[in-house]
Amino acid sequence: MNDYNGWKNWETWQILLWATNEQSLYNETTRFVEFFSNKAGFDQKVRVFFRTMFPNGTPDMDSADEMLLVDWEEITRHLQEWND
Repeated sequence: MNDYNGWKNWETWQILLWATNEQSLYNETTRFVEFFSNKAGFDQKVRVFFRTMFPNGTPDMDSADEMLLVDWEEITRHLQEWND
């Protein structure tokens, strides 16, 4: 069920909002997806990539605890589709 702008929740939406709306982060995310999306363990790499990019959550999050609410499977699926 997608309850926030087509995403499961606000926190999941936030990750991709920030990763795709700022040019430098978009470029970095694109390179990451192009290189890793077809490799084993992509789902784990996605978590590490975005937790490294946003160690304290996105600038709009109140705390790093909100990262615990992110649906990483949804983000992984989206990035795999993005690369197809």
